[in-house]
Amino acid sequence: MMRRLLNINIPRNLVRSLTMKNSVYKLSIFVLLITTFIIIATRSDTSKYVVTNYFNSNESLPTKNDLPNVDVSKQLRFQKLNKSPITEKVLHQYYENFDVEGVVTNLDLSKHYSKDHKRGKQQQQEHKSYQDLSCNDLGYHANIGYSTDLIPIEDNLLKLRRQLLKNENKDYANFFRHEESEKNWSEEEIIEKHWSRFGPAPVWLESEQCFVSYSRVMYRHTDQKNQPLVSLIRAQAFDKEWNEIVGKRIPYSDVIIPSDVTKELEMLGDQFQEHACDKLKDSSEYEQCITKHNKSLLENKRRKEKILNRYFQSYPSLIEVPFNIKAEGCKGPEDPHVVLKKTSKGEEPVIIFNMLDDTDKKRKMYAIMPHRKVDPIVTFRINGQEPKKVEKNWTPFFNDDSEGSGLSRGTIHFIYSFKPLEILKCSLTDGLCDIVFDKKFLDIGREDDFQDIHGGTQFIPLPNILPEVQDQKMWLGLPKIHLKDTACSYHYYRPMVMLMIEDKGIYHIEMTVPILDFGLDVTSWDMKGTYCFFNQILSPHSIAYWEVISQDPQTKEYEDYMAITMSEADALSKVMVIKGMLNYILGIYKEKALKPTFEVNGDTGTILKKSLGCVVDIAKKNSKQYNDKHPRPS
Repeated sequence: MMRRLLNINIPRNLVRSLTMKNSVYKLSIFVLLITTFIIIATRSDTSKYVVTNYFNSNESLPTKNDLPNVDVSKQLRFQKLNKSPITEKVLHQYYENFDVEGVVTNLDLSKHYSKDHKRGKQQQQEHKSYQDLSCNDLGYHANIGYSTDLIPIEDNLLKLRRQLLKNENKDYANFFRHEESEKNWSEEEIIEKHWSRFGPAPVWLESEQCFVSYSRVMYRHTDQKNQPLVSLIRAQAFDKEWNEIVGKRIPYSDVIIPSDVTKELEMLGDQFQEHACDKLKDSSEYEQCITKHNKSLLENKRRKEKILNRYFQSYPSLIEVPFNIKAEGCKGPEDPHVVLKKTSKGEEPVIIFNMLDDTDKKRKMYAIMPHRKVDPIVTFRINGQEPKKVEKNWTPFFNDDSEGSGLSRGTIHFIYSFKPLEILKCSLTDGLCDIVFDKKFLDIGREDDFQDIHGGTQFIPLPNILPEVQDQKMWLGLPKIHLKDTACSYHYYRPMVMLMIEDKGIYHIEMTVPILDFGLDVTSWDMKGTYCFFNQILSPHSIAYWEVISQDPQTKEYEDYMAITMSEADALSKVMVIKGMLNYILGIYKEKALKPTFEVNGDTGTILKKSLGCVVDIAKKNSKQYNDKHPRPS
């Protein structure tokens, strides 16, 4: 019976029909699963998938709130670090954790209270306007690591002085002698009492595999270091380990080096018998020969330098900035800062400084491009405005429009003022500047006015391993806060951190760290301790690099390093490496409920005023705490 059942002949057309239905059913299930996955992967509220999808297709993210969920771990795994400034020491040295307190501005009020699980419903009802926000509401805390082994950046001022005294311009050379006070001093005493140098501003040049750094050198006739007679810009080059490279030459980008330069240098060597003593084996004969030819060798060296200087910028050297050495007041370029211009043609440092114009007695802002020979200096002026008596503290950054062309050197942007935020766009060809953003765009009064935040480092984009955010650009920099008449000192300077965002022409400061001093004991103004006295100064000068090494694909945490330079008491200059700045910045979007864009409305002035008040309160509290720990000895 069973055999008969098993041998039943089922019609073939019925079998075919059942098989087709089964295949269609499986195909439908497969299509449904794929469709579901695509829907999930493209929904904006599931950032984990949308970020991966957008990044892999080289498109921008919908909002900056998606940044913490970006996964670029695979891309970072295959990057080559041999051309980066990162060394084994940077990767393996000890980093102390430091709790960094920040203040946000662009808070989404409704989402903020729903996100803060510590608040009850009653409190949510009570806090329903920006006016009611506290500094705790706007505050953000996270750790950043910093290297405790700070690297000093030094220079040989004695050698520099000797070179200046040999200058062909006698008026220039004689200015750096002061017979009345220096007559009976040794060279070392003169350097110690009348010369100083601080504020190195380095950037990493990948093409040259070195740091180029620009510092302010000052000379005075008294022992008051804040009363210089002249300032100069000193250029130095350093390797990855911050050892100075002496004799580094970088070719000018706008000068063609003729093929016969090498031949010309060889002819000079023959003319002055450069190698006349090389074949002598006896040491005494060699010394006698060198003494005999010493004058001609020096002349040969001088003429060689003159030829090479037509085509190369040399390091170390003084950056050539013309000024009247006989003019009254403090002469020469002051407060040099640097920003790196990157284009399809390569990378180029641009030095920003201020200087007194002897013709109209006004202090103006300038840029000099040290790797250009033809018209390297640009004087900036604001379109439609009379120049102020003093212009200084312009903070440089580059936007996408800085490429330039055959007739144009492109543009540069400046933060002209932090509070209120004012942005300039300036030509690097003729120096003409336009105001592209100020508080008129926000229609606010004086709610965001605070004149004690000044330029520190340049502002740089977030690392380019991150995808761009649609219609937005983001920069980070370290300005400095200058508090007066504090518990600690009359002038109290400390580094800050600011995250700036531009959204379709509207700029705003998304987050501010009022003080970033890492709890350091800062050298006092008289150089005798670390106590509060007169000026208590820790100033940031440059971001030398910001490199991302790796990312944990599970936590999305980055391993990133940022090198900054700071100076203490306008005298000591050091490099610090910071670990985890990127995690700190992106953590804002995890911890705080921030709006995807900066909305200009009736609450704008209120929220800016609230956040500014918190920034100032935190800074003043820091000054008092430093005074409590570092009182001036009685």
